[in-house]
Amino acid sequence: SVISNEALIGSWQNDEGLKMDLMRGFKPNVGPVIYWEDEEVSEIQTWKVNPNSNELEIYYESGIYDISSDGNQLYWNTASWKDKEDLLWKKIDDIESKNVINIKKDPDAFVNILTSALWSSNVKKNDHKEFTKTFSSTSGILSGFNKDKYSFDLLYSGKQNKAEFLIISRTPHTLSVEAKLLSEDSALIEILLRINIYFDANLAEVISYQQEQPVPFFIRSPFSQSEDEKFQQNKILTEWLENIFIHGAIEKKEIDFLNG
Repeated sequence: SVISNEALIGSWQNDEGLKMDLMRGFKPNVGPVIYWEDEEVSEIQTWKVNPNSNELEIYYESGIYDISSDGNQLYWNTASWKDKEDLLWKKIDDIESKNVINIKKDPDAFVNILTSALWSSNVKKNDHKEFTKTFSSTSGILSGFNKDKYSFDLLYSGKQNKAEFLIISRTPHTLSVEAKLLSEDSALIEILLRINIYFDANLAEVISYQQEQPVPFFIRSPFSQSEDEKFQQNKILTEWLENIFIHGAIEKKEIDFLNG
């Protein structure tokens, strides 16, 4: 992309130790900027340049900018910095575009990379996004798992039952979940399931029920398990979820709000 001053692209740092990475965008005079504090990403914003006024704008900060002849110093006259020295940024590194896939020229390669990883903003903890292919070549499914634990009060029984789903691990293509059915009338866990979810196949598989795993089909089943133990455990999950979907569930905080 073409911008009014190519020298803007790079890593800049001021005397306060704040670092910002100005990167090329898809449009002229606009692109992403990443702020760093203590070697960690603090926020991600958008930079814009007005080519007529030579004004650089990032979020609520705006001001005329000037770059030294050697390209190593940026003077950005923003209102929030009182001292002139604080307005000076030094270039500490160049940013090169490597392994860039042009979505217009190679959309298939772009989709393959997009759907092969689990994405995070690096700003919010546990802010994970998963892109999954569908039969369409231009659209798909976006799944977000922003929390590690989900808890619901179940509405199908007069008892105070609760379902809990704890995300144990994530990979680009799978999700491991521990599911529990709890009752406030008892300290015992009525149902305890370990489940693997496979995004590519849109399938869920029970790994264990009440902490007991079914033995492989080529091994003789022990006395405590039926010959179709794997099928029975998956059936328990299916019927439990069907019961929840038919009768409903609601997050506890929403019930507290309605009762309040």
